[in-house]
Amino acid sequence: MEKRKFKKVLIVDDVVTTGSSIHALTQALQRLGCQQISSICIAAAHPSMK
Repeated sequence: MEKRKFKKVLIVDDVVTTGSSIHALTQALQRLGCQQISSICIAAAHPSMK
């Protein structure tokens, strides 16, 4: 992957169930050189629904 100039990234997700998508994206962004990664979601699945 090509290094990017963006150092701060905000991940916006509609629903978080296990968090694996955000985790995988965070790891990829770190490999690209992002220094600050934040995430926000609209809703989270209740633990009993996983």
